[in-house]
Amino acid sequence: MFTSGNQNEPLLNDALLSDSATPAQNFMTPATHMFEASQSGELNEVAGDEESGGIYSSSMPGKKKKKASSSDSTDAELTSLADEVDQWRRRQANNSTGKTPKACMCGTLTRIQCGLVTMIVMAVLGVSGVFVGGPKIAKSELDNSDVSFTQLSMSNPSMDDYSFDVAAEVLIGNVSPLDGTIGAMDVDLYYKDTKLGTLSMPAIDVKAGKNNYKSIDTQRFNVVETAYDVWDDFSAAMLNDKIVNWVLKGTASVSSTLMGVTMTFKDIPFYKEIPLTCFDGLNDVQMSVFDLTQSTDDDVIVDMSICIENPSDISIQDLGSLYFGVHYDGAYMGNVTSETSSMMITRDDASDPECTAIGPKAYNIINMNGKLSPADKNKADTLMSRYLAGLDTAVSAVALSPIADSIPLFNKGMHGLELATTLNGDKTALVTGLDFEQATITPLDDNSMSMDMTALVAMTNPLGDNSPMNVTTVDMSVTMGYEGSTIGQVLTGPINVPVPNQINGESHLRVPATANMITTDQGEAMTAFAKDLINLDMLNVTLNGATDTTAYCVALGYDMHIKGVPVVLPNADIKPHPLGPVTVNGMGGLKDIEILTYSIPGNVPNDGSEDGCVENCGIKLNIEARVNNPSPFGLVVGTLNNHIRDSTETILGEVTATGLTLKPGDNIIQMEGKMNPSGDDAMIAAANFMSIYMSNQAQETSVVGIDAGPSSISWLNDVVNGIEMVATFPGAGDDFLALTDIEIQLMDMELTEDGGVRAASKVKAVLNVPTPVSQDIILDVSYSGMEFELVDIENGENHVGHIKLDVEKVPVVYNATEGTIVAKFDKVDMDVLDSDGLSFMIRDLMTNSSKNIRMVGTASPKVMTNMGELQLTGIPFTGETTMYGFNNLIDPADDVTPLLQIDAIDVLSGTTDTLSMSVNCTIRNPSQVKTELGAMKMDLYTATDDTDPNSPYRIGYVNIESFIMEANEERNALTSFYNVPAVYERPTSDDGKAEEAGKNFLSAFVSGEDQKAVAKGPIDGSGTDLDLLKPAIRALSTSATVPGLPDLILTSSVMHNDYHVVTGKLKTTLYVTNAFSATMTVTGTACEIYPCKTLVDADKGFSGGMSCSEYYGADRSAGLYTEDFGDPETVVGKSGLYQMRDRFVALHNMVTHAGELLETLTRAGHTGDFINLAGTLDVEIGDFIQQVNFRQENVPICEGDRHC
Repeated sequence: MFTSGNQNEPLLNDALLSDSATPAQNFMTPATHMFEASQSGELNEVAGDEESGGIYSSSMPGKKKKKASSSDSTDAELTSLADEVDQWRRRQANNSTGKTPKACMCGTLTRIQCGLVTMIVMAVLGVSGVFVGGPKIAKSELDNSDVSFTQLSMSNPSMDDYSFDVAAEVLIGNVSPLDGTIGAMDVDLYYKDTKLGTLSMPAIDVKAGKNNYKSIDTQRFNVVETAYDVWDDFSAAMLNDKIVNWVLKGTASVSSTLMGVTMTFKDIPFYKEIPLTCFDGLNDVQMSVFDLTQSTDDDVIVDMSICIENPSDISIQDLGSLYFGVHYDGAYMGNVTSETSSMMITRDDASDPECTAIGPKAYNIINMNGKLSPADKNKADTLMSRYLAGLDTAVSAVALSPIADSIPLFNKGMHGLELATTLNGDKTALVTGLDFEQATITPLDDNSMSMDMTALVAMTNPLGDNSPMNVTTVDMSVTMGYEGSTIGQVLTGPINVPVPNQINGESHLRVPATANMITTDQGEAMTAFAKDLINLDMLNVTLNGATDTTAYCVALGYDMHIKGVPVVLPNADIKPHPLGPVTVNGMGGLKDIEILTYSIPGNVPNDGSEDGCVENCGIKLNIEARVNNPSPFGLVVGTLNNHIRDSTETILGEVTATGLTLKPGDNIIQMEGKMNPSGDDAMIAAANFMSIYMSNQAQETSVVGIDAGPSSISWLNDVVNGIEMVATFPGAGDDFLALTDIEIQLMDMELTEDGGVRAASKVKAVLNVPTPVSQDIILDVSYSGMEFELVDIENGENHVGHIKLDVEKVPVVYNATEGTIVAKFDKVDMDVLDSDGLSFMIRDLMTNSSKNIRMVGTASPKVMTNMGELQLTGIPFTGETTMYGFNNLIDPADDVTPLLQIDAIDVLSGTTDTLSMSVNCTIRNPSQVKTELGAMKMDLYTATDDTDPNSPYRIGYVNIESFIMEANEERNALTSFYNVPAVYERPTSDDGKAEEAGKNFLSAFVSGEDQKAVAKGPIDGSGTDLDLLKPAIRALSTSATVPGLPDLILTSSVMHNDYHVVTGKLKTTLYVTNAFSATMTVTGTACEIYPCKTLVDADKGFSGGMSCSEYYGADRSAGLYTEDFGDPETVVGKSGLYQMRDRFVALHNMVTHAGELLETLTRAGHTGDFINLAGTLDVEIGDFIQQVNFRQENVPICEGDRHC
């Protein structure tokens, strides 16, 4: 590159001009110098001078610019440029290193450099030429190009002036020879040499030889106010002509790039006459919708939609409101208006969805509405008649004047516009149907009948729902047919239609008529029709004829006489929906029988009075039923004899109806008869019928016609024979309960080791029959199968167990007087439906005094009736009953008294911290449920001490190997348990209170004091291996009185009044017993002795009832036994009376207590006496060592050798 010197001249890199430079480098050097010089200001840009038309050139450094004349030749310009280059080159050579390359151009340039300069000069010369002739080329290029509008959109027209928004798509083609850009410009739009307004064109890039598209964004176009009239002409031409030419004028600027140099030419005249494809008179108009149904009392309202083809590229978003007059046969019929119109779809756009049936492209929908106000009523009648007759009629819509369009921009252009179209005939029939509202057939003989009928004629008001027409007369002549045969001809004659006779929209007129019909072929067609009428749900009757109708049109104000309106049913030619035949609802076999009342009042007498029957003659059956005839046709029948059958078509009996007329609608009939099944199959069917009935299930029962009794009309007998009338025999009723007052008198529940349940029971209940049935029909019940579920209604309605019992497994005792049964079944397996639910139910029974459960199931009693023995099946029952619970083995009478009684406790052995024991106990069962619960473990606790928040304390457990608790109906059964293993475990705690509680428990026991203990199920679930029982055992908490030892340890005492007394010691011999099986070792004792203060009945002695009524208090102890116990003494279990070694009582206060002691010793020596002991006793049983607080009262004492 270059830098600037002191003279502001460029300095070239020496290498670029050296001999060592490459040819390419040397070739590029002149161009590089020229470029650098231009950048430094030494060589200025060559450009066209718009003011002088000449070419600017610049001299070398130090030279002033000169302006070449526009008349100078190109050669002169090139020579001057070459001279300047040569001078500049010489200066550069003088500044070089002195090496001079081979010269050219006056000896200063090499040949390569000279050639390059020549090329550059020629290029500059060419560019200069373009600048000189460019404007002419640009104008020619604009003139030769093609400009057209591919889309022109007009929107948002003003209501005050001639202005609107315009947007367009422009196509520019035939561009040649150069690419370029047409700058943004404003163009004036001319029509008929009058400027209409100005359009702003954006800059457009164009490519030579290609089609160039450009969008003109939406802009406001304001029609020049003085050109409004011309615009009206333009608007009219746009609507009516196929092509309209308009002119765009303006001044353009054109830019183009040649050899990397961009040239812009301004003020190029722009003039284009552009053909615009227009609407061509809108000559393709198709009627899409023509509707009169919005008419009112005052006016016949026309709603019409027309599809108009747009053959142009012009879209008009808002045409405003358009106003047209409707004409027929040259007569004015009324005005129509299009409130909001547009022409948005152009010739290449998809048609409006409502017009696609007419053409896929270019069709716009225009909705119009208005009023018919005909100037010629006769022609209006003709038009209406043709329309209602379905005939196409040519009509036209002509734009009104002076107001054809609500928008000023388009109004005058619309004047005179005529849209011709065809009014399509109405394809909707005036008479759309006919129904027989009622028609009663009375048989006269084999060849004739009479029919009184009322026909309901369906008619369509073409004026809709709110423009009434009053139909005054109808005259019908139709042939009635069925299955291709003629039933008869119906001629009504002129009939005055009774009020209400007004039709609005779809309406019906009630037309009465009477007909006598003579059947053909001796009633063959009538027989087929009548039989199908009774048996089928629906029939199709054909009518073929016509009707004349007179109707007053309220909106038009005159009578319309419509003659010969076809009555053709069916008619496939009617649009949009073909008309079907006259559909008649048949009687459907008279299956819709609702039994209103029924009764089974008792047994049919077995005395031969009915058909000579003397055994199992059946049960009476009376039925009152509502028979609905769904058909509008009625039939007089008379007497109808029937069989009654079940759903398997087995005959159960007979019933007869008399005076039967099957009129349309409801018929109340009485049927009387009996149920007397014959044969084994019929007996089974009768049992099933009664079972379903007593299960409160409705069941299908059919009454099948036999004959019409005494009627002599053969076709009538043929018709009723085999008629099957299906009735629904109701169930016994929602309030019917087959079993009530269910009482579980006794129950046995066994929980098996495999987790199952076995149960046996004795149940008493009332066996009921439904209210309409006499209890007398049950003669006896011998057995009853049962299948039921136990439902715990107190715990979420859980179905916990299921029991199924075969009929022969459950003998039943029936008490006809009470209507009760007692059913008893032996132990069977019970299916566990909900293990958790059953375990909770067992828990509740274990811990509560009673529990309500529900038995839900079915019974299958074997019943003796006057029809024979019926094995009923599956009769459901639901009943609540009470199961009395075990109440935690606490008497429910007071919720205090334990029902667990401990009879005896034996100690078998001891370890360091345990005593193995054996317990005998008795339980009184407060429930009627016997339990067989397998092995069970209970934890033992001390009684609760209110002063110790940590109490009670666990002191052991008992294991019952097989817990079977008997039950009886009186709920007081006793069950004794013998030699129940038990273990006392020494309790421990950090504060020592547990040990103290255990000590107190043992102390009371050995002292012979009764005390309360608590038995609880282990909370860890170890109380049973049966999962079903675990919640119950966890929840079980009961209490019992633990009796003190009945055989007290200390039996008696002998005191020796010898010389030791004066020393303060009293020699004493104790006699003890060990009631336990385990050997007991006494290792020490320290007991205070309290003498008797008041001896009662001393003369009677120990055996005569001598007793002590008062002892000295705690502050008057006579002495302590003993201060020196010495060696332990071992007492073998259950060994009888044991004499301990003599030991001494340490006497207290010989001075103060001398009188008491003397009195006690004196009585002991004569009659005997009593003392109380209180203190401690140290014992060992095996390795179990325990000091107990020992207290024993009323211990007999003697003196000397005298044994108490």
